Amino acid sequence: MTNGEVDAVAGLLSMREGSPFTIYAHRRVLAILETNSIFNVLNEKNVRRQPIEVDKAFEAALPDGSPSGIEILPFAVPGKGAWYLEGKAHRQATTAPVTPLGFESVTERAANTCIFLQRVPA
Repeated sequence: MTNGEVDAVAGLLSMREGSPFTIYAHRRVLAILETNSIFNVLNEKNVRRQPIEVDKAFEAALPDGSPSGIEILPFAVPGKGAWYLEGKAHRQATTAPVTPLGFESVTERAANTCIFLQRVPA
């Protein structure tokens, strides 16, 4: 997940009854999901929550837990945190606000690179 904006997290609710999947997101975004009871519909048996860190690459796993061969590097991009969290106490807000992330992805099998950015108004 690129950030904690409503548009970024709301789609998770429609995926709740589908196939198992993993949410890869910064700890502060995962904390937003954890503190909002509506996201309890995402049963942790089917929807794993995996924390990621800015500027630290990770390999995404397939639904069965095996390696996907896709390495993803999260990086900070300019922008603000979720507007609905501005000025509100939040469990993880002792550090910085949840800023948007971009993702760079490279597959093992090919020298292809994909960059994903989600536009968030500054």
